[in-house]
Amino acid sequence: MFLLLGAMDQEIEGYLSCLHNSTCNEWMGWVFHRGTISGVEIVVAKCGVGKVLSAMITQKLIDTFEVEHVLFTGIAGGINTRYEIGDIIIAKDTLQHDIDVRSLGFKRGSIPYTNLREVACDPVEGERLFLAAHGHGTVHQGRILTGDVFLSARDTPEYEYLTKELDGDAVEMEGASVGTVSFLNGIPFNLLRIISDKADGKAPAHFTSFLRNASHTLKAVIENYFEMKAHSKGS
Repeated sequence: MFLLLGAMDQEIEGYLSCLHNSTCNEWMGWVFHRGTISGVEIVVAKCGVGKVLSAMITQKLIDTFEVEHVLFTGIAGGINTRYEIGDIIIAKDTLQHDIDVRSLGFKRGSIPYTNLREVACDPVEGERLFLAAHGHGTVHQGRILTGDVFLSARDTPEYEYLTKELDGDAVEMEGASVGTVSFLNGIPFNLLRIISDKADGKAPAHFTSFLRNASHTLKAVIENYFEMKAHSKGS
């Protein structure tokens, strides 16, 4: 079973419209939608914004369902200067940019007293996502950084580390936390984002319309992806 997550309602609503034979579970106000896309069994859920909620919901769903793969999608801020609004990024890996215990000798992004820093995404499914996204805009593969901050001034000196030290291409608020939970549970993980802004405080002029269009794009990519998955199993 695939676990398909997004932080906000707008980031998962497209998936719900193409989920067949769907049923709902509710836990403490969180709604989990179970069904199929192209015959592949899926749970779709909103996890909320930020690392704490996204980690909590991911673990709850792993404990509740027989999750075999976790896929997180949504929007992100682009910090790679080659990225434009509307571009798609398929993560090769992700890490938390706001963990900083360098004063005790740990590299930025490392969780102290563990071997946890970068979370690698599943390369086989990453390539499949990359192929599924073609035809829906410019597609990149890169590193997505996660932190509990909405970045709006990346060109200031205090944020130079995002690209110069951490080699980041995009920033968001959930990917690495979901990836870490997946890794600790021994479950493959992938992360896909659409660039909504350039992390400079300048969102698209019609952000509501952008979110709606992004939802349509995510739906199309994910439908392509699961059609490819179904075809590969049947061949």
